[in-house]
Order: sequence, then C-alpha cells, then structure tokens
Amino acid sequence: MFNMIDKSKGYLFASNDLRAIIENQRAALRQEVERMDANRLLNTAPADLCQYLVEKYSLVAPALRREDWSADEHETQIDVRNDQNRWITDRSRPC
Repeated sequence: MFNMIDKSKGYLFASNDLRAIIENQRAALRQEVERMDANRLLNTAPADLCQYLVEKYSLVAPALRREDWSADEHETQIDVRNDQNRWITDRSRPC
C-alpha cells in the first residue's frame, strides 16, 4: 500500500533524517561548551555567551514558498491487460 521513498533522489523532507541533524547539533554544542577555556567562560557575560551559542547552533525550519507552487497534468495510456482484478478477454494486446 505504501512505498518507501528513495532518499537518494533528494525529495523534500526525505533526503535527511531530522532526528540525526538535531542530535548532531546538540553534540556539537555540547562539545564546544566542554572545550571552552575556563577564562572565557568566566570573563564572558552569560547573556552574550548564550546569544552566541543560540545563533551558531539554531536550526531554521524550511519554509514552503506557496507563490512558487505549480502543477502540470496530462493524460497517459496505461496498459492494464495484466491486471488480475479486471475482466479482459484478450490479453495478447494492450488494453
């Protein structure tokens, strides 16, 4: 009923794992804070340090540009002679 999406094709919201991205950001933030020099932590205002870290590690959610949406439609022929749910008497030619 449902098909798996091929992530290699770059479909929106399917080519990257959001959970992995968030966890990578958290790990990078944690590593930076742990590696900070003690003097820098003591001599930097907490609000400034917080603002720096938030700006560096915040994620921006993608936004859909509704004004750029477009859709095309066209009719196409589909051969259903091998569909077992249809009553087709002559399966030797396209139907």
